[in-house]
Amino acid sequence: MTVEIKADFYEMPDKTHRVEITYEGHTQSFTPETLSAFMNGLAQVREQLNPPIQSDPPLGEMTHVSLDPKFYTEPNPMIDGSSLYVRHPAFGWLGFGIPLESLETLQGLLSAQIELGRQARGKNPN
Repeated sequence: MTVEIKADFYEMPDKTHRVEITYEGHTQSFTPETLSAFMNGLAQVREQLNPPIQSDPPLGEMTHVSLDPKFYTEPNPMIDGSSLYVRHPAFGWLGFGIPLESLETLQGLLSAQIELGRQARGKNPN
């Protein structure tokens, strides 16, 4: 499904920006802060709709990938795991609570990918 959205960007005298978004004949003006709040509200609405976002990754499909995002992680004793925060350039900091079992799975997947990367660069320590 393709949605046509028109966005006009304006620089204000104080060097901040505004955007006017037109969708289906309706125009709304946003500051960066109000646009982020609106996007968060839309995300909360989307989370309640059926069908839900697919649970499996869209392998083989074109997907937006942010290159080398900033991230932070810390222990989360409430879930016996970790909190992972990843900075998306459009959506800001996204937080995920990852229980220990899933952390172990992630560690295994990342370790295997690191090993493949080292082999491809000829840096295999084995």
